[in-house]
Amino acid sequence: DGRTYAITAGHCGQPGAEVVAPASGATGSMVDAVVVKDGVHHGVDVGLVDFGTTATAGNTVGDARWPIVLGMKWPKVGDEVCRSGSTTGTHCGVVVARHGMHQYLIAETMRPAAGGDSGGAVWLKPADTRRHPVIVGIWLGTNTSPGGVVRGRFHGLVDAFGILGLV
Repeated sequence: DGRTYAITAGHCGQPGAEVVAPASGATGSMVDAVVVKDGVHHGVDVGLVDFGTTATAGNTVGDARWPIVLGMKWPKVGDEVCRSGSTTGTHCGVVVARHGMHQYLIAETMRPAAGGDSGGAVWLKPADTRRHPVIVGIWLGTNTSPGGVVRGRFHGLVDAFGILGLV
């Protein structure tokens, strides 16, 4: 429809809230936010932002400025992923577990996230530096286990497209 959209973390705002793209400064508005914490859908946390017809989609991700490739696949335990956050920048770690139906946990060795990092892209780190990273998720923040282990967590991109009715 000629508009530019972005997927972000649902907890970043309510429908109608203004959103600013950190890389370009473009402004848009949250048109949908789905955050569900019940036992059945534990972990749904996605939002859709409409940047209108004057903004253009970005073509890079992370500090290395890679071209964007969306991955319509689910990450697996053992995959090395990276995340970009507006506050702490780009950091990488290994997927160690699924967390509920829609989220994934990262090894505690990844640098902790901070406020403002939510909504950033999560991508598979390419084994070959000549290949482009593939975006597979949306950064959400951290999860603290009952034993006190703090791990990063992200929402799967394939699930986000489905929940937002985009596929």
